[in-house]
Amino acid sequence: QAPESELYNVIYVKNYGTGGTGSAPVDRNDYAQYNTATVLGQNSMSWPGYEFLGWSTTQGATEPTYHAGDTFSIPAHDVTLYGVWRTLSYTVTYAANNGTGVVTTDPNQLYGSKYTVLGNTFTAPTNKHFTGWNTSAGGGGTSYAEGDKLTISGNVTLYAQWAFNAKYSVTYNKNGGGGTMTDTSSPYYVNTSFTVLANTFTAPANKHFIGWNTAANGTGTDYTAGTSYTITGN
Repeated sequence: QAPESELYNVIYVKNYGTGGTGSAPVDRNDYAQYNTATVLGQNSMSWPGYEFLGWSTTQGATEPTYHAGDTFSIPAHDVTLYGVWRTLSYTVTYAANNGTGVVTTDPNQLYGSKYTVLGNTFTAPTNKHFTGWNTSAGGGGTSYAEGDKLTISGNVTLYAQWAFNAKYSVTYNKNGGGGTMTDTSSPYYVNTSFTVLANTFTAPANKHFIGWNTAANGTGTDYTAGTSYTITGN
């Protein structure tokens, strides 16, 4: 048996950064030169956002020299093996959430990176408009606007949020006549069409109906019964 001064150890170093937890494995064997050592596994080490790849004799390595179960011959000195970690990548997905269009995905976003939220390219549902993104389809999650920064911590789906467009009313005024008139389809969503109704008011004495106008004295815009127009306001 070799003297104690000629015995060497294999030392495992976690080599993870902030947020890492758990312990590196411990090899309690003493090895003489040329003995064979078997590489240990990950043990309880964990580092959120990173994947353990194996072990390297170089602290800053990006690829492992050894994996669990590998063997190597002990040199004439202690051997230090450093954990090798790879940053995980995730995907940002944009969901139409009842809109229409092609789903957009942004893959390969590294854990911990700052991601810039994209603008909307979906077509809005009928009579709705885009108001932003949310991590919940129902809008109860975290909201983001185009250009906001999102810290990547896993796969994330951003759901388009839609709100109803404004509605405007069409009102008929008897303007000195008698009776009532109501457009039962009013109010209308902005930029949709409405059809002007025929007059059902009773004319004032000795007068007859000649049409509709947006001003009581007839100096506004004329509208013709039976004709459709696009509504942009009350």
